Parts: sequence; structure tokens; C-alpha cells
Amino acid sequence: MRIYLLFLLTAGAMSLSAAEIDSGPKPGQAAPALKVKDLTGQYEGKIVDYLDARANEPTVVVWLTDEGWSRPTARYLRAIDTHITKQNKGVYQVVVRMTEKQEEVGRQLPRAQQSIRLVSSALTLYPGAASGPEAWRLDPKASVTAVLVHQGKIVARFAEAQVNETSIQPMLQAIQKAVE
Repeated sequence: MRIYLLFLLTAGAMSLSAAEIDSGPKPGQAAPALKVKDLTGQYEGKIVDYLDARANEPTVVVWLTDEGWSRPTARYLRAIDTHITKQNKGVYQVVVRMTEKQEEVGRQLPRAQQSIRLVSSALTLYPGAASGPEAWRLDPKASVTAVLVHQGKIVARFAEAQVNETSIQPMLQAIQKAVE
């Protein structure tokens, strides 16, 4: 009985701590600019504002800290990419790495693309502070902040300390609702 109670308390505390991460603009707000260096996507080698370039199309923006860059996160990104590629409704994923190691990460991301093989996604680098742009209100407790933007507005946001391919359901539901 004590073990069961301890399990319930621990599970409740873990879900509460994940729910407490307030990262990214709130749904309904206008999406801030997204100027990034594209390393593998449609604008490879250029600094681009993806949300300006994709003004009317649904875009999943995934902000990653150095701690957020991991094999489970790669599986998460791949799962989203596979879904949006199969649904073929114009959704695109922009993965934004935030780091102080700009040159090193700039070399790593194209190599990672060869391994992950994303089709409907771009691996990009935020050229500013490792904390990301102030306008995006990214919480440092979230190593992964995923935001769905459509027609210039924030549709949904999800922030986690850690993710894997099983973490994609809320984003997939938000995407489905946005493209209906």
C-alpha cells in the first residue's frame, strides 16, 4: 500500500512539474519573428525568417537547448516529420538549436540530418544568445519547446524537460485541428 501511494505521489509530482513549464508564446498570440540560420532546409545556408516565408502555412517550431539535443529528441523530431510528410498538408517543421557553441553545432546539424533523414523539416541554428530570442519567452527548464504556428498566430505549445517519440500525440492533435 505504501509503495502504491508513493508511486501515485511521485507520478503526480512529475506530471505537475512538466505542466509547470511555461515556455513559448501563449496560444492566440501573434507569432514573433523566427530569424534562424538554415543548415538543412528549404533555405539552406541562409538566414531566414521561416514564419515570414511560410506566413499562411502551418509550421511546427521546435526550440532545442544543448540538453534537449539527444537520441530520444531525434526520435521525437523524426516522428513529427514522418507524420507531417504522410499527411501532405503543407506543414513544415523548423528545428531551432540554441547554443553557445555556434560553430560546432553548425557543423553537427548537417551530419545529424544524414542520420535522421528528415523530409519535411529544417535543422536550423539560432544565431543569437543560447537562451533564444526574448520575444519567444523560452523557459530554461524546458530543453524542448514545440510551438505550432498557423497564419501568423500561435496555435499550440508544448514544453518538456525531455521528450521521445511517444511525446508527439498532443502536437499531432494540434496539427490535425489546424489543417482541418
